[in-house]
Amino acid sequence: MSQIKCFRESSLSLHQSRYFQNTSTDFPSVRYFGQVWERAFPLGDPTQLYGTPLGISTNILPKLSLVEAVYCFHQYKFKHIELQLEFRARYDYALPEVERFLEGCKLNFGMDFTVHAPYLKINLGANDEDLRSYSCLQVATLIPFCAELGVRYLTVHTSGRGAHSLEQLLRSLELLVSQTQKYGICICLENTGADRPGWLLLTDEECITACYTTGCALTTDFVHVFSLTSDPFATLEKLLPFTRNCHLADTYNNQHLHLPLGKGNLPVHQILAALDKHSYRGKLIVDALDRGYRAEEYIACAAAFRDN
Repeated sequence: MSQIKCFRESSLSLHQSRYFQNTSTDFPSVRYFGQVWERAFPLGDPTQLYGTPLGISTNILPKLSLVEAVYCFHQYKFKHIELQLEFRARYDYALPEVERFLEGCKLNFGMDFTVHAPYLKINLGANDEDLRSYSCLQVATLIPFCAELGVRYLTVHTSGRGAHSLEQLLRSLELLVSQTQKYGICICLENTGADRPGWLLLTDEECITACYTTGCALTTDFVHVFSLTSDPFATLEKLLPFTRNCHLADTYNNQHLHLPLGKGNLPVHQILAALDKHSYRGKLIVDALDRGYRAEEYIACAAAFRDN
């Protein structure tokens, strides 16, 4: 991406979304179980939790373009953004003006990005070779975009489209890792959660096998871990050495829900302590929009947790 025109603060206003106008969200009013949020990291930079930068995913704003979503997050002072290339973003990420905008956000505002590949209409573990090849191609087309933007971590996800197997998934991962390594991009396989009939669900042992046999790493989603195992912290002890990216949301009684932080009972601070124990220094991305909550609530709760 040569001769990039850097966007200035004033030019960002051209892309401002009306999504948050007239919102009633009030950051100081956000509470956690009726109590004011505790400081997760009382000394140093409040935008980091136990040394782990807190970021947010564009999948919280699925109806907006990437430019609109990133601009909204800029307003709320988020610097670490995961670009979920699903829904509308699946088609607009490669537009030259979008690439220039994102590069400008990096240079002018210190943003950095991870990328989550689409997965709803593809299946990297498909037994059907045509579908598997098509799925690999859909992920591989993101590599130049990631390389130009300086993205280090590209997350991929299993799917429920068609018959599938672990062996086929490993073949796809091995191919993708071979294509991304020369660009310094790490393919991160996301662990799966419960209550997804027909999906290729991975045990912690299978996730680790994928890392050993293909050279990929993991994106560890904490809601998925807690929904799928009776001893989540033992599972985390196994997964965290292979983890390079994390997804964080709240849940209630270990269900496969992705709630705004503070709306459930996930032991978030214990999870952060586990990350600190393993000297994790990757991103911690608040992601997923669940039914019954507005995007504003996810963003406000994440910002309150980050800043208090």
